[in-house]
Amino acid sequence: MDWVDRLSKLAEVKDGFHTKEVKTSVSAYPVNFSEVREVLKFCCDFSLKLYPMGFGTHPIGPSVKADVALVLSRLNRIKEVTSVYASVEAGCAFSELKRELEKRSLFIPFDYTGSAGGLASTNSVSVFSTWYGFPRENLLGAKLCTGDGVVLNSGSKTTKFSSGYKVWKSLAGSLGWLGVYLELYYRVYPLPECFLSAEADVSLFEKLLYGETRPGALWVEFSDSHEKLFAIFFGFTSALERLKLNAKLSSGLTQPSELEGNVVSLFSVRGKELETTRRALKLLKGVRAIVYAGCGLSRIEVKDFSGIDEVRRFATLVVEKGEYQGDYWGFRSPTLSKLKRALDPCFALSPGKFEQVY
Repeated sequence: MDWVDRLSKLAEVKDGFHTKEVKTSVSAYPVNFSEVREVLKFCCDFSLKLYPMGFGTHPIGPSVKADVALVLSRLNRIKEVTSVYASVEAGCAFSELKRELEKRSLFIPFDYTGSAGGLASTNSVSVFSTWYGFPRENLLGAKLCTGDGVVLNSGSKTTKFSSGYKVWKSLAGSLGWLGVYLELYYRVYPLPECFLSAEADVSLFEKLLYGETRPGALWVEFSDSHEKLFAIFFGFTSALERLKLNAKLSSGLTQPSELEGNVVSLFSVRGKELETTRRALKLLKGVRAIVYAGCGLSRIEVKDFSGIDEVRRFATLVVEKGEYQGDYWGFRSPTLSKLKRALDPCFALSPGKFEQVY
C-alpha cells in the first residue's frame, strides 16, 4: 500500500491542486479537526511536504510544490457569535461570516474574498486598517495544529487574556508555514448605523489622518500619474449629516480597485506612506498603487521587478505576486527560524515559502 492509499484512510483524497502558484500530487479534504491532525502527523512521519489552504485564491510569495494540499473548505461552520467575538472554522468563507454578523447588527473591519483562516494566515491589510490595525490585532485567539500534528488552544475569546505565548499571533501572516489554523476567534464591533464614502484631493490627507474629523478608513490610489484620496466615515446618521468636508460624498462603502499581475508590498514609516510610495513608483515604473494611510503599507502593481534593489535601500519591499528570480522577502529572521523548528520540526508545511529568510 503506497502513501496515497494510507492517506485516503485519514481523509478524503482527490487529485492534486494545480495552479500557476501551487502544484501538489494529491488534495486531502478533512471534515473535522481530528482528520487535520492525523493528516499532518502522517505527512511528518512519512517526510511528505504539505500546503494548507482554504480556497486557494490569495497566494502570496514564491510558488509552492508539495506532495499534499490540505484543503480546509469543509471546515466551514460559524460556531458562535456574541457581541464581543465570533468563533469560526478556518475554511468558512469570510464573506459568509460578515453576512451572518450583519444579521446580528455586528461588524468586522476587513474585506476579504477568501476564507476566515486565509485572512489570518495572510494577515491581509484592509482600508479599515488605518484605525483597526491588521487581522492579527483583531484575532483574540485560535485553535491550531502544529506541523507534527499537535492541536493547541492559544489565546482566548476575551480581550483581557494575556498569559502564555501568543502562538496564534505568530501564525498570522506566516502563510501556513508555521502551523494550520483550525478555529479562529475574531473580535467584532457594533454595526455602524450609516456608512459614508468620500472622494477628495490628496491635499486633505494630513487633515483627515491627524485632524479631529477622522474617517474609519483612509487610502490613496495612484493611477496614470493621478493621485486620489478616498475615505469612509461611519457612525450615527445624525452625526454624519453634520459632516462638513471639501469632498465628494456618497452613501455606502467604496473599495479600492484590485491590483493585478506583478504586485509588491512596500513598508515605510507610518504617516510617510505618500512620500515613500511616490519615490518607489518612479524607481519601479509602477502602474498603479494603493496607499493604506496610517498603516505604513502600500501595494504597487508593476510591469516588471526591475528597480527592487534601489527601493530596498530606503524601505522594506516584499514581492507579493509574480514570478521573481530573487529574494521575495528582502530580510533575514533568526526568530522565524526558531519558530519553525519549534512548531514544524519535520519542516513539512508550505515548502519554499520562507526558507530564504534564515
